[in-house]
Amino acid sequence: MTKNGVTTLREKGSEQFEDIKLSGKNFVHYDYRHTNGVLFSVVKPTLEICRQERDKWIVNKLSGN
Repeated sequence: MTKNGVTTLREKGSEQFEDIKLSGKNFVHYDYRHTNGVLFSVVKPTLEICRQERDKWIVNKLSGN
């Protein structure tokens, strides 16, 4: 998913994710490349929560925040 700490996600409007362990707990590292080319990246306990955060981010971007 990353190379030298940089995301490999290039295609606009696409997502990628992987399960990771942090301090013995399971998390999902999630990347989304918006259709405008901006990258959204988050680490949360589940993929569903990651996508909810992405959706909030998109709404904020569309409203100018």
